[in-house]
Amino acid sequence: MTTGGSGTGRVAERLRVVVAGTEAPADPRAVALARALRDAGAEVVLTGVPRSAGQLAATVVQEDADAVGLAGAPPGLLADVLERLSGAGVDDVAAFVLGGPEDGNLPAGVRRFADGTPPDEVVAALHRAGGTGSAAPAPAPGPRPDGGAGGRVP
Repeated sequence: MTTGGSGTGRVAERLRVVVAGTEAPADPRAVALARALRDAGAEVVLTGVPRSAGQLAATVVQEDADAVGLAGAPPGLLADVLERLSGAGVDDVAAFVLGGPEDGNLPAGVRRFADGTPPDEVVAALHRAGGTGSAAPAPAPGPRPDGGAGGRVP
């Protein structure tokens, strides 16, 4: 994956997903999604409720994420995040929503996963959409290369 000039590909590496909730700092749906994705082999950065689309977009860029997901988020928030990412030259981040109304208008290219979708299915779809191209098993969980824990779910 390339994000805004880093130029580093992450083929065959673990999928990195930023997850945000919309209801509370410890939004139960976002926490459950983050844990399920982690257990399915993704590296997850759980942000809590974003103060703004700009803040969430900045987190996606800073974390060099392959995907950004919102638990039950309004489509407008995700559209704003994608617009800001595009403005920053980041156009290869897969975006998805967990749950939400089936008739909601999602921005182009955004995938909706129904509540209860198996996490392995979500991770596989994000691998395909995010360009990681990896069918290999994810490496064992461990500390981040920078030594920090960030907002990852334990």
